[in-house]
Amino acid sequence: MYHLEAEIKEQPLTVKRSFDRIINHGERIKDLFYDDRDIFIIGSGSSYHSALFLSFILDRLSIFNRPMQSSLFNDMLESSEYRDGLVIAFSQSGESSDVIASAKAAKNRNFKLVSITNGETNTLAHMSDHNLSYNVGEEIAITATKSFTGSLIASSAIYSLISGLDINIAGLSASIDELIAKSASISMDFSFKKAIFLGSGIFNVSAMEGALKLRETAGIDAEGFPFREYQHGYIETLDDQTLVVCISDVPSDKIRTYTSKFLLVDTVGSDLISGLDDPLLRAIADIIPLQILALRSAIARNIDPDHPKKLTKVVK
Repeated sequence: MYHLEAEIKEQPLTVKRSFDRIINHGERIKDLFYDDRDIFIIGSGSSYHSALFLSFILDRLSIFNRPMQSSLFNDMLESSEYRDGLVIAFSQSGESSDVIASAKAAKNRNFKLVSITNGETNTLAHMSDHNLSYNVGEEIAITATKSFTGSLIASSAIYSLISGLDINIAGLSASIDELIAKSASISMDFSFKKAIFLGSGIFNVSAMEGALKLRETAGIDAEGFPFREYQHGYIETLDDQTLVVCISDVPSDKIRTYTSKFLLVDTVGSDLISGLDDPLLRAIADIIPLQILALRSAIARNIDPDHPKKLTKVVK
């Protein structure tokens, strides 16, 4: 078994442990969101997608915020007068050079720094005013799977702490377990040359992450889009060599005119249904079939899914 497959299969357990860990240790950050301060949420790669997910959650709570890629945040600070705000920095390793550089720049402007990492003994955690570690354990595969869902669970725990609402983590864990089994057995044509992932609202985060997983694991040209935006020009290059992945009831009638290659996730007519009511939890569960798509696509192309040729894992 590949390490990537094993790490995907750990997620029914890691999501519950991560949620309990953040709930037990995250009470201290609640007050940060009630101050009248500028909030920036930063990350790179998958961690930027984590930043987008938390941004959607804070929007739900009418907390104004701005998600940014770490390198762009650093550039923005150099040409602005922002100071005394709050930066929430995602980094699975806590060692991402772009995130650390941005965190240092923010600290120099008297920003409060909250880091969300997989572990507490890393550079970003040590320099933060508050660190939230979801601690899903070591990942050996280059591609982030359980650490990515761990970061989304951390955001869900923040939502629960601020809103006072319960989160159905047991239901999410059970849904992930079922989706792993279904995704591994579903019939797929892996002859596609490129892939488009479509989702609306918070499911656009799932789409972007799914595209990134396919790119970095199987070396396939893939992009994630908000469904409505894809129809503004991008659809012109759609052809029958393109797999289209529709996430959470994205309408597909028009798209079916241009390609026969489809994967439906949590949509009408799909075998991959999460069974969850809360869109936040559905968006997390929907990541699982996309991770398995990347794994199976790599294997079908005789690519080692644990070790993409051009990527390295950032570790301390």
